[in-house]
Amino acid sequence: FWDIPGMKAGVVTGDLCWKLLGYAKAKGFAIPAFNCTSTSTVVAVLEAGKQLNRPVIVQFSEGGSAFFCGKSLPNKEKQA
Repeated sequence: FWDIPGMKAGVVTGDLCWKLLGYAKAKGFAIPAFNCTSTSTVVAVLEAGKQLNRPVIVQFSEGGSAFFCGKSLPNKEKQA
C-alpha cells in the first residue's frame, strides 16, 4: 500500500500507524477520522475506505465507546 514498507489493508497499529501519519503529512493530505456510535457506522466507514482505497480512522468518544461496549461491561474506572 503506497510506499510504506509493511503497509497492507487492515487494522494498522503502533509504529506502522505513525509511519502512515508521517507519510500523509509529508505528502500533504489528511486521513479522516469518523466518530462511530454503532456497528452500522463502523461498517459504513470501513466500506467507504475500501471502496475509495484510502485509509480511514475509526474513532470513539469516551461515552460512545462505553455505549458501544454495552451496559454489562463495568466502567467505574473508565476502562471502556
